[in-house]
Amino acid sequence: GGGAGEQRFFRRRPASNGKGAEWSGITQRLIGAGHAHSAIGDYTLPQVEVYMTAIDAEERQRDRMALILARAASADAKQFQKILKGLSDGQ
Repeated sequence: GGGAGEQRFFRRRPASNGKGAEWSGITQRLIGAGHAHSAIGDYTLPQVEVYMTAIDAEERQRDRMALILARAASADAKQFQKILKGLSDGQ
C-alpha cells in the first residue's frame, strides 16, 4: 500500500475560483497549459492551486484580448485608433 494512486485518493479537492473542481478537469487544464502528465501527480495541493490561479489569469487575459479583437474588427478607422491607444496605455 501507500502507492501514489492511494495517496491521491485521500487528497482534498482543490478549489478553482471558489468552486469545487474535479481532478480530471484540473489535470486537463494543467496539461493544456504545458505541464507534463507524469509530473502532475507529484504536485502538492498548494502547487496545483498556484498553477491554477496562473492559468485562470492567462485565460482571462486571452478572453479580454479576444473581445478587443472582435470589437476592433468591426470598428471604423477612428474607433480602431482609439482601441489601439487604449492598448498602448494599458487599458
